[in-house]
Amino acid sequence: MLEGRPVFENDIVYRVGDGFEVFVERLIHDKNDRWQIKIEVNNNPALWTQNMFRQCFTWTRPTPKRTFTLNGVELPCPYPGLDPLVNGFSMGIEINGYGESFAYASHDDAEKVFKYLKNLLTEARDKP
Repeated sequence: MLEGRPVFENDIVYRVGDGFEVFVERLIHDKNDRWQIKIEVNNNPALWTQNMFRQCFTWTRPTPKRTFTLNGVELPCPYPGLDPLVNGFSMGIEINGYGESFAYASHDDAEKVFKYLKNLLTEARDKP
């Protein structure tokens, strides 16, 4: 069992931490009445006990983090097709007068980009 769901041979699971896709090759019932899971990682087989398997793997495919770098600072990318105003709570940046808005996955992401751009433009404005 993994996250309340049974594991079968030929299932695909993901390594916690880096999201690496792992193929469940074989389920082995040992002489002590315990199950072990044989997995395949980069064509290298490995044998895991159930407890270790539960701690190190998940069914959930990781969502890739979308970022871009501006002047050496990594910032979250906006998402196309998202509404920048969710339940009255801003999760986006609007450029007034130009009809452009940029929606983010979270308010924190939008705020991070907004603060960075505001500081950048303020610095440019205040240059002698």
